[in-house]
Amino acid sequence: MQHYRSLNWFNLNPRRYQNNQICCAYQAAQYFMTGRPAGYSPEEYVSKLADFSDDNKFLNSITVRYNQSQCVNIIERLTFGTPVEQLVVLGFGNHPINFQRPFLMVPQDRSDIHVFDISQSTHEIHQRLTFAWFKDNYICKDHPDVCHTNLAFEMGRMNLGGK
Repeated sequence: MQHYRSLNWFNLNPRRYQNNQICCAYQAAQYFMTGRPAGYSPEEYVSKLADFSDDNKFLNSITVRYNQSQCVNIIERLTFGTPVEQLVVLGFGNHPINFQRPFLMVPQDRSDIHVFDISQSTHEIHQRLTFAWFKDNYICKDHPDVCHTNLAFEMGRMNLGGK
């Protein structure tokens, strides 16, 4: 809990995890869904997540929820990592995806809504939705210190007992 507010994993759907008593439920769930199956120890996984450099981070998957009343796909989750042959687009829960409708990302402050069209191909979203773009439009707004220093990396190292 010590570094939770400094490294909050940028949950795109904060309504699901609002209670501070369960602050780490989201992080633990993400580790068990993605880090552990990839062979990372919890320490290695946190270390990778605490590295906000733009190096070698490519869009791997998008999880969306289709909103029928607004006729849009709302992006709920992104994963970045090593290059993959094909972008994976997943429906959240039992919600179907409508690829003919736009994909939206809505910041927590509801300022700028970002619209992506992938009805023809995923090329546009790969070109626009890079880790650098995500960092500039989401991470830096919540944690400007991450963008001006390597504080998050140092925090991860301190948590792991590094010097």
